[in-house]
Parts: sequence; structure tokens; C-alpha cells
Amino acid sequence: MRIGIVKPDHGIVGGFELVLDRIIEGLESDGHRVRLIPVDVRDLRSPVFGAEVSDVDWNAAPEFFRYLSIIERCHRVDTSGVDLLISTQPGSFAARHPNHMALLYHHQRVFYDLAEVFVRAGFAPADVHAECVAEVRRIDSELFARVDGFLACSEEFERRLGEFNGIESLGVFHAGIGFRSEHSRSSEPDPPGDTILCVSRHEFPKRTELFAQAAAIHGRASVMIGAGGRMAWTSHLANRWLAGDAVAADTPDDQTWLCRVPDELQITGKPSEVANLRLTGRVSTEELDEAYREARCVVAPAFREDYGLTVIEAMSHGRPVIVCADGGGLVDFVQHEVNGMIVEPTAAAVAEAVEDLSTNLEKASEMGMAALARSREYSWERGWSELRAAVGKMSQ
Repeated sequence: MRIGIVKPDHGIVGGFELVLDRIIEGLESDGHRVRLIPVDVRDLRSPVFGAEVSDVDWNAAPEFFRYLSIIERCHRVDTSGVDLLISTQPGSFAARHPNHMALLYHHQRVFYDLAEVFVRAGFAPADVHAECVAEVRRIDSELFARVDGFLACSEEFERRLGEFNGIESLGVFHAGIGFRSEHSRSSEPDPPGDTILCVSRHEFPKRTELFAQAAAIHGRASVMIGAGGRMAWTSHLANRWLAGDAVAADTPDDQTWLCRVPDELQITGKPSEVANLRLTGRVSTEELDEAYREARCVVAPAFREDYGLTVIEAMSHGRPVIVCADGGGLVDFVQHEVNGMIVEPTAAAVAEAVEDLSTNLEKASEMGMAALARSREYSWERGWSELRAAVGKMSQ
């Protein structure tokens, strides 16, 4: 078939962009002709659907108006000349086609499962955000009704699709790894290292602040790989805790991750080292592989994550993963005390799990072997077969 894929272009290359490259590769290997249809959404400003939006209104609800702008731009996309349209990220399902499948990773989540914490963190007034939530869900409901089938990209998102939209998906597409490294299918992982590792963007609600907070408690050599708008904030907090200006274990969520970053710290930040904690920013593939080899375990502290490619990646290196009980899709990968640990979302609980694995080499090794076995369930062959099955249903 001739397949068009609508993809909002945010001007970044993250996990989804890398996954999409592999999706296109899989479709083309099956003989389909694939056309990527990027939609530039980097500069989103008034007007929206022909209506002028004042700076005051836009600044009062920027997530809402940006989302409407994405929907408008995707709505105008020319989808002629394809037999099947696949939409991807939020808003792209506004594109129109008589044979339309949505391959979705997430909702515009601040209007769904993150709506409450978005307000609690101070990103929007409760009354204004409530109106925006109602309107977004109304719009999405109308747009979803025009989509012929949904392929969810995680069990977590499939649950939300049913809970919020009453939609039964075509199934779940499990993305594999391999776009960073092809090293990771060996039968024996490297022996556990000594460092504690976190690989994540520094964004709300990835909760990298919790990793830094735990590091200030357990005191073991810790490495945080990734960049983002809350990187400078995380470094600032680490400096406070390790300088003794605050007690890490006693700092509440609304002063760490469940809050807005002060204006002067709303920058990507630079690599830094604070006592036992090193923040590297982005690294090369080779540096990332080396970090996994040197790790005793990997901490994935995110709140209600959709999927968790970094968890699969860590497990493929034979490293047990520590996740939080409210980690959403991250929890689906972990069997507690078998291939990782599921703990309460507190710095003390994370630090205790780190200490357990750090002082017990045999346990870390056994759990690492189980993690490696678990990672083998998430191959691209499996993902492509799931995608192939969904495309087959759409072509009937």
C-alpha cells in the first residue's frame, strides 16, 4: 500500500523520532511505499483557526492554545495519494483520510492523566485549566470519532484510551530497542559496575529531581545522563542538599519535582558534578553504552510514564531497574525483586533500593540476568509483527 505518516515536527529528535525511523523501515521492508508527512509546529502563535488570541489569554493557557494550533496545522495537511494514513503524536489525528489509523503514544497528557498534577505544580490556575481540559476532551472526542482504528504504543496508554475515551484499541505496539546500539543481545551481561545510573530528559514529570534527592541520601557515585529544561534546577537542588542547606530526605515533592522551576533556572543547564552526583547532559552512543557497563543498577524515576525504552535498554545491558510504584508504563516491565525493584516514590525508598543492590553483588547479578531475559521480549521483530497485524486489519 501507499502509506502516509503524519508527524508533528517539534524540531527535536527524541525517542519517538528514532522509533518512527524503525517503523518506516519495517513498513518498507514489507513492500509498502511510505511517505512521511511532517507538520511544522515549532512556531505556534495567534491566530488560531482564524481567531486572534491576545498575549494575556495565550500566556494564561499556553498548552491549550499550542495544542489547538497543532490541530489546525494537521487539519490542513494534504493526505491525497495514499491508501492508508497513519497519525502519530497528539493533534496529528486531526488530519483527514477515509482510511485512518492512529499509532498513538500518548494523549496531550496535561489535559488527561496529568491534569491534576499540572495544576498542583502551579503550571495553570485550577479554574482555567478545568475549562481547557473539558474543551480538549470534547475536541479530541470529535476527532477520534473520525479515526478508523487505534494502535496503542503501550499497555499504559491502552488503559488510558479506554478510561478517558471509551476506545478499544487494535492492540499494542511494543517498540524494540537497537537504534542506539546493537550490542545488547549477548547471553552474558558485563559484571555489575559500581555507579548508579539514570538516563532521562530533565522535564516535568520525568522526576529526575528524585534521583538527585536519593543520591544525596545514599552517597554512592551516581551519573545522570540527559538534558532538558529542568537540568539546571536539578543541579541547583543537588547543590543545596549536598552543601547542607537542606535535608534531602525532608524536602517535599512540591519543592522538588511537583513545582515550576524558578525563572532564572529555566535553562537547559551545563554538565556539572556535585559531590557524588554527575550530570552529563547528552552523550554519544559509545558513552551511553559505557555508562550502562559501569552501572550497578539503573533508576527510572518518572511519574506515569507511557512506555519506557530506557528501561528496556538498561535491561538489555543486564542491569536491574528501580522504578516507582506510580511510574505508569515503567512498572509493566519490572517484576519486583526478580529483574528490578518497584518502590514508593520517595527519595528514602529509592536510596534504600540502591543501597540493597550496591551491597549485594550476587543479588544484582542475578537480577541483571533476569532483566536481560526480560529485554529479549521487546525485539523489533515483535514490534513489526504487531504493526503488521494492525495494518492488515486496516487494509481489509
